[in-house]
Amino acid sequence: MHDKENELKLNGLYNAKVIYQWEAIGRNFGHTLRWIVSIGVPFLGYSLLMLLIQDMAAVPVLFFIGLIMTFVIRYLFLADEHICFYLTKKGIHFTTEQIIPEMAYKVMRGFAWFGVAVSFFAVTIIGPMAFVGAGACALLSFKMTGFESKISKSY
Repeated sequence: MHDKENELKLNGLYNAKVIYQWEAIGRNFGHTLRWIVSIGVPFLGYSLLMLLIQDMAAVPVLFFIGLIMTFVIRYLFLADEHICFYLTKKGIHFTTEQIIPEMAYKVMRGFAWFGVAVSFFAVTIIGPMAFVGAGACALLSFKMTGFESKISKSY
């Protein structure tokens, strides 16, 4: 529910003078457990896939994809959180931000611009009907060009 009085109180909480502040690094799991999950999930899935296709030529490709997915799971899905706590006269509020390397955001923005270029290229070659099938991809690419870290506030 939207309550104007509570909104003013919260605005006062965020704008109040900070008496004391501290930071913490939050973790969902232990360090070792996160690496075990990050390594185990892709390689277990690809091992089961290898049992189904039984082709040794696919092993290097699946190993490479599993290696990439290991780092994606560890540094994007199981990332640490940087939490800042602020003690004021009106109460305590805190901000949280995932610790994801800036290079990951840069790579995603690069893929987004590549998607925009491919969409424009498809329109010039195929015509406006290209957006019928790939319209969602084109819109998503435009949205992801501004992909960056988000800080959430709570009280």
